[in-house]
Amino acid sequence: MEEGAAKEITDEVDDLIRIIEDLKIKSVVPSLLESSFSKLLELKSRLRREEISRETANKEVLQDLAKIVLDVTYCRENRLADNDFSDSDSLERVHAIIRSLEHVENITKHLGFSTVVEGLGEELAECIEWRKGGLVYMFCQSKEGDDDHSWLMANQETFLAASIYSDVHALSLMYAGEMCFWLVTYSKRWDRPLDMAHALPLGRRLLQDYISAVEGPLQDAGWNCSRARQLLTQLDEEAQC
Repeated sequence: MEEGAAKEITDEVDDLIRIIEDLKIKSVVPSLLESSFSKLLELKSRLRREEISRETANKEVLQDLAKIVLDVTYCRENRLADNDFSDSDSLERVHAIIRSLEHVENITKHLGFSTVVEGLGEELAECIEWRKGGLVYMFCQSKEGDDDHSWLMANQETFLAASIYSDVHALSLMYAGEMCFWLVTYSKRWDRPLDMAHALPLGRRLLQDYISAVEGPLQDAGWNCSRARQLLTQLDEEAQC
């Protein structure tokens, strides 16, 4: 691994460690971040010992880093969304999360991979892009006013029945449904039937609720459910196996 790329990864690891330590002070560290913290310390130790040299090792380190970044930024996104992006520094925090995700993509190129997909793999690369787009969308929607609420009031009972209290909640149905899809995918590969048994029906229900909302009361609001339909079809096929 080139010295410049190694330094970039080390700097990113140090930044993530500081973020988690800050969250610890605020007592908002879920078990997910405790695990990420341990992985970061292990990764930092490997970098310090210069154990990383081969291309395959570069890819492993890069993918490990990407997964940790996704975990950490997920927890930071949740804090923003829980407050409906109402904090005065919300925009700054959104930019910080996006920079962390983009930094992983930049490191990929500096390690010599011709594309982000080549270094991270299709699934991680897609997840990073989805997370960036989803975060920006949620932030913008929380700041945009809508003077005409008649359509919303007319469909109030429909939204409440599906636990959709805002457009952020609607987007979270799609987001959570896709996360269940990936859990099903990996549970099958790793032979974890209990995880799959939980994630499969949950993912189908979330995606069905999202599609119903988009094709129903949200049909004229510019939402799209083509990706949701694709994932639901695959989960339906999995349920029939």
